[in-house]
Amino acid sequence: MIKEHKSTILLMIATLIWGTSFVAHRVAMEHMSPFTFNGVRFGIAGVLLLVVVLLIEMGGIRLRKEEASANNPIHALKNVFQGRTVIAGLITGSIIFAGSGLVMWGITVTGSASISSFTISTYVVLVPIAGIIIGKKTTAFAWVGVIIAVAGLYLISVPAEGFGGLNYGVIILLGAAVCWTVQILVTDRFVTSVKPLHFASVQCLIASGLSLIAAFLFEDVRISYIVAGALPILYTSLFGACIGFTLQMLGQKNVPPTRSAIVFSFETVVAAIAEAVILGDYLDGRGYFGCGLIFIGILVSQIRLKK
Repeated sequence: MIKEHKSTILLMIATLIWGTSFVAHRVAMEHMSPFTFNGVRFGIAGVLLLVVVLLIEMGGIRLRKEEASANNPIHALKNVFQGRTVIAGLITGSIIFAGSGLVMWGITVTGSASISSFTISTYVVLVPIAGIIIGKKTTAFAWVGVIIAVAGLYLISVPAEGFGGLNYGVIILLGAAVCWTVQILVTDRFVTSVKPLHFASVQCLIASGLSLIAAFLFEDVRISYIVAGALPILYTSLFGACIGFTLQMLGQKNVPPTRSAIVFSFETVVAAIAEAVILGDYLDGRGYFGCGLIFIGILVSQIRLKK
């Protein structure tokens, strides 16, 4: 229980970081395109994590007394890029590439960090339902949560005048929610059999490589754009990706995926507060009511009754 509580605190810190990152994402889109942003920020995060991992492997940093020093960079790299770690990183890195691309695209279309964060948070409802595919049971509360969350999605995506003004950004963000659902389940599958920092480093490097390829193929990549958005890039790479993903790996070792998902859901509240405080942007009453329904749906979906 003590380990689980400590791990939950790590997940909560990651949630605070990711919630404020939505504002940084929105600001970044004023300076550059999505794949460019993701490629650079994940690249910085991956390299920073790799440096830390190599220092640990070579004995420059000791996390535990029993750790031995390799004193060999090549041997240290081999320890990082082991088969199972590479496989896990390839899978989750590819998912993060797709999910992050959809997030940035959705934020651009919706123009709101609050709507974006609440829409993406529906992965919390999707996680227990997706668990059915891998043989995990779900509850009636999960399905009730889905219904409530869908009602909230309707309110934030369809304006009062009807479907003519449908916010297609919400549809795009639902695709991102599916990606994060898969990422949480896959992380839960691998996190106990690979080293968290190794895992986080490889997945960030994979996500960066795929994003940069897409950027050079489909976007106008310019150094001036990257320099203009340097602040949100540094914040999201150092805190959002580097620290956030590492905390996720460490936290999910002792916290089951369904419970992890509900902790992550609080990033929606953080994002809404951050957008209001930092950018001075607010939703109308219909928007906040819709977001509130999504949040209620998330909480309801996590109810468990003991016999």
